[in-house]
Amino acid sequence: MASPEPPFTIEAQSQGDRFKIDVAGEITYDSGQRLRDFVMKSLTLPARAFVLDLARVPFVDTAGIGILIGLKSSCQSRHKRLILKDLQLPVLQAFATMRLDQIFTLEMTKLPG
Repeated sequence: MASPEPPFTIEAQSQGDRFKIDVAGEITYDSGQRLRDFVMKSLTLPARAFVLDLARVPFVDTAGIGILIGLKSSCQSRHKRLILKDLQLPVLQAFATMRLDQIFTLEMTKLPG
């Protein structure tokens, strides 16, 4: 029997012209759909930048990466920025391997660990 997927949570708050979205748990196909829906609904807000705080995200699968790329495109088409903040080391390494660190705006305020 497969072990249950760890909980996935999304919490958000406005911070001036930024809308910060704290994400916790693995970003997989299912959780990524929830994240995408949440961000897409939030894009109607006047914020100019949407910051996904990924400090509590230990893993992003290929479907999750595809969803993040789609969110970046959706933000750009609305003249908004998508910023990925504080990636954990395994996620940061995966992004670097796929050269996604050159596509996304990364904001690292903590040492990845």
